[in-house]
Amino acid sequence: MDSYTLYTETDYSSQSSWKDKTLWIIILIVVLILILESYITSKGTQSDKYSSLNKPSWQPAPIVFSVVWIILFSIIIYAWYKGNKLLEHGTRTTVNVLFAINLFLNFLWVYVFFGQYQLTAGVVVLILLIISTIVLIWYLWRYAKTPAILLLLYLGWLFVALALNSSYVSLNPDISSSNNNMNH
Repeated sequence: MDSYTLYTETDYSSQSSWKDKTLWIIILIVVLILILESYITSKGTQSDKYSSLNKPSWQPAPIVFSVVWIILFSIIIYAWYKGNKLLEHGTRTTVNVLFAINLFLNFLWVYVFFGQYQLTAGVVVLILLIISTIVLIWYLWRYAKTPAILLLLYLGWLFVALALNSSYVSLNPDISSSNNNMNH
């Protein structure tokens, strides 16, 4: 009887430790992506190429983007961690893959839009990112409603980004219709 109790406590302790490691791994991944995206965005928005683009009149101030993305990345960290904490191993793997795809598409959009000034391609990547986020929310909803609900804020902001990116396409038709990016 004592060995069973000891085994259960040991098992719980190692599982708790794994979850703590998971949290730090998730934070590290998301923060590294945030740093890379911030670098690409900063470099891209300070360039003459970006300055020459016609911008929508309703575009929020740069500080709004910084604050919103910090909040959204915090939500992503929480949702990813909470999803891992609540889910069984096989389901957890699926959620990890969905988050990885989503974060890759998030990074890809920043690179395509701010790094390469491919405005139309940015719209396509954003649509894929929105689809990825909807799938992620749908999957989480079945198992962990709170993370899914919080990700609705992220989804809402992605629709704002899509409208903004689409405005850039319509305001800059020469760049948008060109097969060449502005870097050449």
